[in-house]
Amino acid sequence: MITGAFYIHAGPTALTDYGWGAAGCTEVIGFTAMKAHIAELSDQPGKSVEDAIKELVRQKMLIIKLEQATRPTAVEVPMPTGYSW
Repeated sequence: MITGAFYIHAGPTALTDYGWGAAGCTEVIGFTAMKAHIAELSDQPGKSVEDAIKELVRQKMLIIKLEQATRPTAVEVPMPTGYSW
């Protein structure tokens, strides 16, 4: 369940990237590629990815639907050398 003012924003570029944490937000892995794909699907030739996304938002045509998912089993991953909790 998501409540309050949490945001959808860029997360790590890959699952193996360390140094990311969330405080209730939804972090998208591969955010840049996702935005480029949305812009491509929007059929706005000549616009930058950012401008295409802004136009979709302005027109209230970009809707994020969060579907229920099964919570994954937590697995402890050892921290790489040089990192600590």
